Amino acid sequence: MKDHIGDNIKGCKEFSEVKEIVDNYMGYYNNSRYQWELAKLSPNEFYQFYTTGIYPLDISNKPVPPKPVKTASELGTEQVETDISNVTQT
Repeated sequence: MKDHIGDNIKGCKEFSEVKEIVDNYMGYYNNSRYQWELAKLSPNEFYQFYTTGIYPLDISNKPVPPKPVKTASELGTEQVETDISNVTQT
């Protein structure tokens, strides 16, 4: 993130200015930055797709929702892992 907003932060004199720049970047990153590896979705859209199975874009060849690598009982306190290699175009 510092590579993307570093120059903007250099001119800040107040914490509130830095917070606004960081918040704006996080909003962009999570809501507007589409990623090929996440089925051409933003991170938040991919999360919704993953949890609901509903692909939000109106395209003819919608991908199949990814399947979890671990079952719920295997997760414990570990971070959730997802195998996105099975997100294919159908």
